[in-house]
Amino acid sequence: FELTLGTPFWLKAELKGTHLTFLLSVDGENFIKIGETDDRSFSSGGAGIFTANSMYLVDDFQFNL
Repeated sequence: FELTLGTPFWLKAELKGTHLTFLLSVDGENFIKIGETDDRSFSSGGAGIFTANSMYLVDDFQFNL
């Protein structure tokens, strides 16, 4: 798939234990994995958004515990 200017896309991060998986979708339903890592350096934390040289509209946050 292709990302185009002005078209919404979805980013998802899944955390299971110390394993983080990052996913991307252009329709909010079909996600592809864009990265993963194991991080044992944290024991607690939070969630946030960072953008570089751009402005983004975030209209939904979901936390599934």
